[in-house]
Amino acid sequence: MIHFTEDHQDIRDMVADFSDQELAPAAEALDEGQGFPSENLAKLAELGMLGVTVPEEFGGTGADSLTAVLLVEELARSCGSTAAVVAAHIFDATHAVKTLGSPEQKARWLPGLATGETLGTFAIAEESAESDAGALGTRANRAESGWSLDGGKRGVVNGQRAGFAAVVARTGEDSGSTRGLGLFAIEGGAAAAGVGVAAESCPLGMRGAGLADWRLDGAMVAADGLLGAEDGFPSIAPVLEASRLGIAAVALGLGRGAITYALGYASERKAFGRSIDRFGAIRSMVAEAATGLEGARLLVYRAATLLDQGSSVAREISMAKLAATRAAYAASKSAVQILGGNGYSREYPVERMFRDAECAEVLGGSDSLHRMLVARALIGESR
Repeated sequence: MIHFTEDHQDIRDMVADFSDQELAPAAEALDEGQGFPSENLAKLAELGMLGVTVPEEFGGTGADSLTAVLLVEELARSCGSTAAVVAAHIFDATHAVKTLGSPEQKARWLPGLATGETLGTFAIAEESAESDAGALGTRANRAESGWSLDGGKRGVVNGQRAGFAAVVARTGEDSGSTRGLGLFAIEGGAAAAGVGVAAESCPLGMRGAGLADWRLDGAMVAADGLLGAEDGFPSIAPVLEASRLGIAAVALGLGRGAITYALGYASERKAFGRSIDRFGAIRSMVAEAATGLEGARLLVYRAATLLDQGSSVAREISMAKLAATRAAYAASKSAVQILGGNGYSREYPVERMFRDAECAEVLGGSDSLHRMLVARALIGESR
């Protein structure tokens, strides 16, 4: 049962205003210049939004996952890149420490993540293992002072700027197995010794999200830097699921932003003596997009609620991610079509939203992966 409190609405309203006033005017320049939303993040930190899910004892707001979903969704309406960065910080890095960390690890890392002094990320995908955990090749070798990581990671959101990274690496079993995987905390993130960072060259979407490929060459992890246990996929599943929920929230916001802009455009654009929102074809596209987004929204909110309740949510999050990215793609594509020739111009935001929606489909696992995961859950097949 999805339940909204007054706090949920207050935070949503505050972030919606911030999104409209601060993010929207600068989103085009951020995308065009492939910059990084440092100023946006600093302002969000001042509002306490980067530590929204961190317990109060560690300097955060102590809000639930549904609050974080609402936050990311509202940011994505105006700027997908900023939303992706915030999602990686909250749903990936912060969630990893909060969920898997020992009391000592929480006290060590959560305060910096809460204030935004430390920006976090999560690194799992590899060039030959984007959706197959069994094919991951990055290895964590025991060293005298802890662990040494060797391998590479691809498409790391915040990868150019993160000061903390939760990295998935193989500790024992050979490739082909999901056993022997662990989640390791690299303090210093992109600036840590042994971490080579190569910014992605002109990615299709999320151009301001600091996307980067990492080369790990003896990257050191302290002896107490293992988050959770070395028990394979179960040790990383909670973080992977939360990460997918964060991307679903990004996609949801992108779709909403695109179709809202297109609807406003259609109400002002004239053809054959009347505004084009009077035409049946335009109304049909808007209705289909709005319906798809509303259905996805309910799935995303439900998954967040179940996550907060401690329920098993792998299937529900895959459903939410699948529905949200499909709805976002359809809505942003319709928005481009509604704007006609202007929809393909960078002078209008729907072109950027369309590209960002395609990127959201790839982050957190492709649609084909989530179809497979949902089907497996429905027939009771284990991994």
